[in-house]
Amino acid sequence: MSALGLFTIVKPSFWKSRREIQDASHGKLGYFTMTNWSWTTGEGEARGRRLRFSYDGWDSRYNYMTDASGQKLATFEPVGWWGTQFKLVYDGKGYGWKVNGWGTTFSILDGETEIIRVFQGGYFKPGSVTVNRAMDEKDLLPLILYGLYQMQIYASNSSSVASGAVIVPASS
Repeated sequence: MSALGLFTIVKPSFWKSRREIQDASHGKLGYFTMTNWSWTTGEGEARGRRLRFSYDGWDSRYNYMTDASGQKLATFEPVGWWGTQFKLVYDGKGYGWKVNGWGTTFSILDGETEIIRVFQGGYFKPGSVTVNRAMDEKDLLPLILYGLYQMQIYASNSSSVASGAVIVPASS
């Protein structure tokens, strides 16, 4: 099935990380959630296909997506200096992944062309997925779910960096 248009992202609980992707008739296409307290691993489902998200080592910028059997399906790695652009390789095809400055929206690019834009939304305001080029749902949904995982990692890394304190010595 080829998909083009707009989907909705719903966050059913204020307290939990779960996000559900719904079509125009509010039918659930898939979901994503973080699975541990340190927000380093996640899982999702796309039309019945179970997916897992994680990373190796200490640097969460290099992460991967596997199927239920543990076979690697996709990888993420940073591109450039500022850490707002990434290379996503899914099923042998390379895509760009770029977050906006506020950390609320991400885009998946084919070359320079934006093919998917995702506003993840929150509990009080649903998010949206705009698909700018027809894609098979078996490829589209895992890309969206993987992007949602990367947004959680990005937000977690941004908040840990921004939480430092500056100590100014008292003048004598």
